[in-house]
Amino acid sequence: MLIALMFCCGCVSEAKYDLTPEENAWLQQHPTIKIGVSTDWSPYEFIDSTQRYTGIIGDFFKENCQLLGIKFQIDTLSTSWDTTLTLIAQKQIDVLPGVVYLPERDRYLLFTQSYLEATFVIVTVGDRHGSERVTTLNGKTVACQQGWATGNYVQELFPQARLTQKMNVDEIVADLLIGKADVAVIDINTFKYLREQRHMELLSICSDITFQIKVATGIRNDWPELVSILNKVYRQNSQTMLNEIKGRWMPDISYQHERYRKKMFIAGCIVMVLIIASLIVIFRLSIVNSIKSKLIARQRDESISQGNKYMLLENIFASSFKTSIHAELILKNGHIIAFNQKALETFGVSETEILGKQMLDFSPEYQPDGAKSTDQFERLWGNIAENEQLTFDWMCMTYSQSATFSAEVHLTRFVYDGKTYNTIVIKDVTQEREVQRELMGYRQHLEKMVADKTNELENANKHLQSLNTELDTANEELATSNAELLQIKERLEQANEALSLEVDKHF
Repeated sequence: MLIALMFCCGCVSEAKYDLTPEENAWLQQHPTIKIGVSTDWSPYEFIDSTQRYTGIIGDFFKENCQLLGIKFQIDTLSTSWDTTLTLIAQKQIDVLPGVVYLPERDRYLLFTQSYLEATFVIVTVGDRHGSERVTTLNGKTVACQQGWATGNYVQELFPQARLTQKMNVDEIVADLLIGKADVAVIDINTFKYLREQRHMELLSICSDITFQIKVATGIRNDWPELVSILNKVYRQNSQTMLNEIKGRWMPDISYQHERYRKKMFIAGCIVMVLIIASLIVIFRLSIVNSIKSKLIARQRDESISQGNKYMLLENIFASSFKTSIHAELILKNGHIIAFNQKALETFGVSETEILGKQMLDFSPEYQPDGAKSTDQFERLWGNIAENEQLTFDWMCMTYSQSATFSAEVHLTRFVYDGKTYNTIVIKDVTQEREVQRELMGYRQHLEKMVADKTNELENANKHLQSLNTELDTANEELATSNAELLQIKERLEQANEALSLEVDKHF
């Protein structure tokens, strides 16, 4: 099957790229070329789900062909990179947009100047950052892509490595997951693409060993004119064009493992938040349990106004209010009478807007489990006993109803001056829940991959058992045939003896 991609921009100005009349004539004589591509080297070169040739190398080659007015067809019959190399050696393919120079390829390929560098790293399953790093590949089973230059590099630098070559990246990852390979050689941006786009977070870089390769365009060895033409275009366009294309495909990729450090930073922040929240809760409980004795010791005047009583409550909790990183509220009869600055920021309200409101004023109509917020909160409110703390998950909402967020709510009831009050600490756990959902997604993805491989192994085992049964049957039939042959042999020997006796009688 051929996927024809047509790119034509009219005649190319001789002056623009300094093409000679002979080179322009060659372009007119070869308006369409056939190319061979790597179908799964994401994000560099691959065929997407819509059968479209794309990626950094794909876009770079397409845009340069467009500038030259060249049309091209993609040969997708090749099942492997080895097959693609064989086809171009036989001149059934004309051009390889992205290929690495190796001396043995000089027999059938001409190469343009290199226009792209790629870094291949050593990858394994599991997070081994901070533990002992892999310092040599000797003695290890190393998976890499069949026909790629990385296999040559591994064999050259680590002659005692056990190299296993696979058809594509999926097979390489499968070997890692089921333990057929210790490590794999994968391009660092493909590695990041697998983690970010395919949710394979279990993959990790386990070594400081890297392989730097330079990518060029390979051309059949009887087309030197095209080498000269592409070199002229690449020299003028490669840097600016590649930067723009990389910006589309890799807007946030660097070679210093930013995403790993970011994840670790977020994890560290979550741990710190949990520790601080625990300390706040402990501190909170100690305050609540000692409120009665503190209030009695203050010898208040009976004429203190109700408003001053609320101010006194705020003063009692002032230290916690100022230092807390979470929203905190004091409620009387279910209505807010005191709050901290974080509560105003969390719910997007002013002091006058929050006073007198209820918790349900900052809740959506329904919770994530489908229950009405009013019914569920009334049930929780009724379950809490005096001085008892209740912790539960709750979906909160800003006062303007413009946004919702997941929260962990700590609800405490206490009695002061003969009246019942409640304190509520609201911890925004949206990011924490997202991390939990992401980890669950990774786990489910891995479990599915393991289940699929298990099914494959079970099917293979059933097939082997079937073959074993057939072999046992064949052995039984062979044994029966041997027994029949022995009987025939005995009969022949008996007949021979009888014949010998008859002969002796006559002579």
